[in-house]
Amino acid sequence: MQFQLNGSFTVMAGHVVTVTDGVTPKSDTVTNLLLIGVDPDTDEVTGTSDAGVEVSAWISGLFETNIATTADPSGDWLIDFTSIYDIVPGSNGHVIQQDGDGDDTRFDWHIPYRVFLRLVEG
Repeated sequence: MQFQLNGSFTVMAGHVVTVTDGVTPKSDTVTNLLLIGVDPDTDEVTGTSDAGVEVSAWISGLFETNIATTADPSGDWLIDFTSIYDIVPGSNGHVIQQDGDGDDTRFDWHIPYRVFLRLVEG
């Protein structure tokens, strides 16, 4: 389930999100996952999380791909798509950290196209 909060609330690590169908509640705690950057020059996705946890990154585009890594003792992680996918303007994807029953904390990303405008006066 995804929610579009449109800036009305900032979800932060440690928050507990609970949903219900009126009968059965389901709760999930937002993890410390943080997306630091996506570099189209190096084809790397970087971020931080709790040390020792698995983080997965997916790129959507011509095909769907998924690479997982484990955060180092400082909580830093890096996923390198160099030999798999060329991250270019228009590329998008996400990083996730799942809990034991499949809930996840997720960050979506997009590399925008560069637009150059030229003003011609006449």
